[in-house]
Amino acid sequence: EKARDYNLFDCIECGACSYVCPSDIPLVQYYRYAKSEIIATDKAQEAADLARERNDFRLARIEREKQERAQKHAERAQASKEAAAKKEAEASNETGTTAIDDAQKAALASNKQAAIAAAIERAKALKTAALAAGDAPKNVATADESTKKEIAEIDARRQAVGIDTTSEKLAVDEDKQAKIAAAIAKAEAAKAAADTAKLNENND
Repeated sequence: EKARDYNLFDCIECGACSYVCPSDIPLVQYYRYAKSEIIATDKAQEAADLARERNDFRLARIEREKQERAQKHAERAQASKEAAAKKEAEASNETGTTAIDDAQKAALASNKQAAIAAAIERAKALKTAALAAGDAPKNVATADESTKKEIAEIDARRQAVGIDTTSEKLAVDEDKQAKIAAAIAKAEAAKAAADTAKLNENND
């Protein structure tokens, strides 16, 4: 250190000091040795500093990687929690929707059954009314209440004046059937007469 402080490296190693030394001390050889030692010490210090820097960099890198891994693990854990929460919410919504759909289906089925039962009751009532009336026209079975009321009033007025729609209908049907029977008998007689005439011609 003292030699460095006295600027040892300014020596050009010309040998003049050794030549004029009264004690014949080999000063140049000492200076060379001191220079080599200083250079070796500087190189060792430089290598130590480099190794320390590399070690510090390695420790910093390890710490950074550790923090990055911890952050990635935390992010994955958070993503897993969010995915689980989302899946649970979707399952809850799906369950609620399924329950609502089931309730709606049950309500629709109940309403449909009620409508079918009401239609059956109406059909039974109409059939009972038709059987009770006996002569009610079939084309008014599905008429509305006002039309049925008008028909009932007309029938009441006709019955009040002595017109029986049932007896008139039966008389018309009997007259029609008698005419049909007479026409059939007349056709059979004409056919029999024609067959007789044809038979007589063949005999002649």
